[in-house]
Amino acid sequence: MQISIVVPTLNRPRYLADALASLVAQSSGDWEAVVVDDGSDPPVDREWLRSQLEGREFQLIRHPSPRGVAAAKNAGAAAACGELITFLDDDDWLEDSAVADIQAIYRAHPELSCLFLGVRMQGIYAEGARRNQAQALASLLAEAGVREGPEIFFLGNRLPRVLLQRVPIALQRPVVRRGVWNLLGGMYEDVIFSEPEWAIKLAMLDGVVLALTKQPLSVWRTDGQNFASRPEQRLPQMRRGIQARSRLRNELAMQLTAHKKMLAATRRDVVGCYLDLIYADRMAGERNAAFSVLAQGIRRAPSIRYVRQLVALLLPERVLDFWRHR
Repeated sequence: MQISIVVPTLNRPRYLADALASLVAQSSGDWEAVVVDDGSDPPVDREWLRSQLEGREFQLIRHPSPRGVAAAKNAGAAAACGELITFLDDDDWLEDSAVADIQAIYRAHPELSCLFLGVRMQGIYAEGARRNQAQALASLLAEAGVREGPEIFFLGNRLPRVLLQRVPIALQRPVVRRGVWNLLGGMYEDVIFSEPEWAIKLAMLDGVVLALTKQPLSVWRTDGQNFASRPEQRLPQMRRGIQARSRLRNELAMQLTAHKKMLAATRRDVVGCYLDLIYADRMAGERNAAFSVLAQGIRRAPSIRYVRQLVALLLPERVLDFWRHR
């Protein structure tokens, strides 16, 4: 059972070398690397890549200019030859036993549609990330209707609603069957981080069997280059996140299956995304932007829940401070 490991990269050869070294170190060799060079300057050199992978099987796909991580992952998945497809960001790596453990779990549970990988945090931001993700994962396991096996948690039918609230990093590390990937389609390409919406769409598919490994098989580097350490990405991601969740809701509305309750839940979720962005803009002192987002929210996802933020925007900040400290 071969695993295709899609590795998107852009101008980070040092990190990419670490990611590839983690593939070479795997205790099972039944894998292929699909490296997608998303417009690096200079381009990733094929012979350098061959030397890093020590002659092991790989594909190299090049984009002439950067198209984004999601587009790179989609391109890699389309080229993948393995029965299973997973993704490894160029700044992360896999534990040495990851491929062997994944293969063993799929052999033991042939009904699985997708296996999510437990994550170990590494780096200067690891402690905070570990704490936040542990809370998110504990909440998910408590609310999603989990059945526990020896090595994995089977995720229950309440998972989609739970994921609308928050998608832990472990649920953004899928190992998915090729047929399921083809059925579901790729990731949204106009979102900074597309994995959460893809996981929600997957969880909504009828008949899928999803599980999460108990042990961490993926390592998340938290320092210096990703969302955990780049707060300037927060507001752009929130704005694009609204687009993604609105599109997710529209896709769901087109399905004439048993998702009426989920449709209502996704509508509330879109409203919540607008409210979060209004609050974030207001706290950043961007009141005009907050008013603009409020108007968009009222027009596209009407709700009485906007009233509180409208009042907060209309009142002077000193009045709000007075009421907060009474």
